[in-house]
Amino acid sequence: MADEQRVAGGPEPVRLVGAEVEDAHAAAAWRLRWPASFTRWIARPALAKWRRWHYHRHWPAVMTISRLAPQHRGRILVPVLGKVTSTGCTDLVHVRLVSGQSPADFTNRADNLAHGFGAFICRVRTARPGRSCWNWSAGPGRRAHSGASNISAGGPALRSAA
Repeated sequence: MADEQRVAGGPEPVRLVGAEVEDAHAAAAWRLRWPASFTRWIARPALAKWRRWHYHRHWPAVMTISRLAPQHRGRILVPVLGKVTSTGCTDLVHVRLVSGQSPADFTNRADNLAHGFGAFICRVRTARPGRSCWNWSAGPGRRAHSGASNISAGGPALRSAA
């Protein structure tokens, strides 16, 4: 009779929680026993997905404010965010450029991009025609930060080093 009240084909709630706890224990054991393997197969891909979401969330605004999203026939054309690869301190972001843009346009706006995405440095290089790779150092969510957020309008004056 109790089986009739469950969703057909669904797991029992106790077993579902038990499976999640077992998975968490297995992941913790994997991380402790083989940290390099865990980092390669679990941690870095998860970090890259989170970082890509972060860039995607701010992408249109930063491209527009940095004047890297040209307007053509009343439409704003934004460069396409591609694959994101993350390490502990840097992100490698692949970008497909809008027709007529060059990596030099982005190199000239590297400071705008770095500040827009909360990184210390943005280096732009050509991957192939129409594509570029951006290397970010100490991006958002990382321990290192620029400190610019500590300065507010009306706050205490900065002391000189004299």
